[in-house]
Amino acid sequence: MISAFCHCCPSVEEVTHTLRSAGCHLQFSMDACSPPSWASGGAIPAQFHYSGPSGVEVLFLAGRDSAGNGERLPPHAARFWIDGGPGQRSGEVQQRIVSLLHQYVSCWRDNQTQEKLYYHIEASRLESFPPRKKNTSKKAKRQSQ
Repeated sequence: MISAFCHCCPSVEEVTHTLRSAGCHLQFSMDACSPPSWASGGAIPAQFHYSGPSGVEVLFLAGRDSAGNGERLPPHAARFWIDGGPGQRSGEVQQRIVSLLHQYVSCWRDNQTQEKLYYHIEASRLESFPPRKKNTSKKAKRQSQ
């Protein structure tokens, strides 16, 4: 499963239309809610759950949330989670969804390894973050000779 914090909050209609082009369909949604006065934590934004080919699932949290366990979250306007699913083509479907959501998300995180991932436009795939740069300093060149 990968997740991402979004710098903007796209409309639900826009997200639904975008995900539909990857074969995903809205399965159910939950309205935003405020916690009872005695509970800790902030309001929970509206949630939209999609399913797609090969068992891929997408969760869109349409608004800013806060962690209930005291964890500090980065500034964000919305969140996405993508679960790859068990299907044979799930990795391919996940990559397609990430490419479509690229306009809203600049960095993804693998929830299992905590590795940061970014979408490489030319390669059309997720890659480790930050991209590894070739060391071209004069000192490195002398050491390699």
